[in-house]
Amino acid sequence: MAKDTLQEIEKKISKLQEERRRQLDTCRNTIAAETAKADAAASVMETAAAAGDMDAYVKAKGQRTEALDAAEFAQKRIAYLDKTPLVSNTEAQEVITDLLEAAEANNKALADKIVDLIEGELIDAAKEGKRKYEKANELLRIWQQDICKLDGAPKLYNKQHAAFSVVEAIINTNPYRFMSGLGVVNGGPHWRPL
Repeated sequence: MAKDTLQEIEKKISKLQEERRRQLDTCRNTIAAETAKADAAASVMETAAAAGDMDAYVKAKGQRTEALDAAEFAQKRIAYLDKTPLVSNTEAQEVITDLLEAAEANNKALADKIVDLIEGELIDAAKEGKRKYEKANELLRIWQQDICKLDGAPKLYNKQHAAFSVVEAIINTNPYRFMSGLGVVNGGPHWRPL
């Protein structure tokens, strides 16, 4: 069975909501119409009672009772519609699964797009920055230890100040948080460490 896309599921949800809304509107309209009939019949009952017309009174009373019963039925139908699911439990679980899978597919596509963007010029610039950083530190070590014969550990350029470290932090931290479950970090299809 082909999985539904978010758009297809949204159409299905809208269709079900519209059908329920239509049924509820029908019930509300029935309540209003039948209540008006009951009020009109009550007026006829009063007039018939004042005139002493028992047949008209009984007929109006029957119409009033019938209208009140119809309004009560419509009210019970509203209560039923409000508490009754629009789909079976099986279909509900299938749509939940489809929604979660569609959301995951959309998220993976976005993650792939983000990784593709990161892998472009940003990665190239970070690699160039890392090479220059490492070259500067190599020259610092040579200068301090081999040329100047200074004692102790050589002073090195702090990696935290290197521009490429920002890109490294993005690649090594944020994608893991946001994309680790998508297979695009640490060995995933797009992962290329600096």
